[in-house]
Amino acid sequence: MGNLRLGKNRIRNGYAYKTLLEQNGMVALGTDFPIEGVNPIHTFYAAVARKNLNGEPKNGFQKKTH
Repeated sequence: MGNLRLGKNRIRNGYAYKTLLEQNGMVALGTDFPIEGVNPIHTFYAAVARKNLNGEPKNGFQKKTH
């Protein structure tokens, strides 16, 4: 769903919860952004697994590195 709404270029920086946690020691999550549904369990799944509810992409959303 995120790919459709954000596009290929912007999704690379999406789902960056692990990076935020490492940098800041905490992550604030919410369900008011219309990329994923409003179920907080789904939001936490996307944050931890870096995947959508269909388990895609296989290796999770990853930021491209140079």
